[in-house]
Amino acid sequence: MAATATPTIEADRVPLSVDAHGRVRVGGTRVTLDTVIGLFRHGRSPEWIAESVCAKSELQGHLLPWDAYAQWPPGGGLHGPRPENRPDDPSHTLSEGFPTVKLADIYTVIGYYLRHRADVDEYLSGRKAEAEALRRQIEAQPGYTESRERLLARRATLREAPE
Repeated sequence: MAATATPTIEADRVPLSVDAHGRVRVGGTRVTLDTVIGLFRHGRSPEWIAESVCAKSELQGHLLPWDAYAQWPPGGGLHGPRPENRPDDPSHTLSEGFPTVKLADIYTVIGYYLRHRADVDEYLSGRKAEAEALRRQIEAQPGYTESRERLLARRATLREAPE
């Protein structure tokens, strides 16, 4: 009987880093820990997160808050259902020229969260409080309401216009 090869077992580094503003980023990208864990908490799979968070064309180089992703229908992602011609390689990234989070990194980050839930939840609560304070500060600026109404009206007009 032939001997079975034993896989190399070693500890993987958790792909998290803190940027200059104190935000925790995933896998050397602009994707935040808030985004990945927020989607996971809302029942999204790592595959769904990788597909949805890592698409440049819809995001135009910017990331949306995680709750915007959580509203999308299951199995959809930014570009609808996963195309059949997309490779299943876990290291495959879904957009060109934009650093995306690898599927393996998303699994590792979720594992880290599950092992350090109290610490991560405390960090996320602090980030949420900061975001709410900033939102209140912005909304208190003179002219905010008028500018917002103009932009919403313009967006509605553009959505109604034929292509």
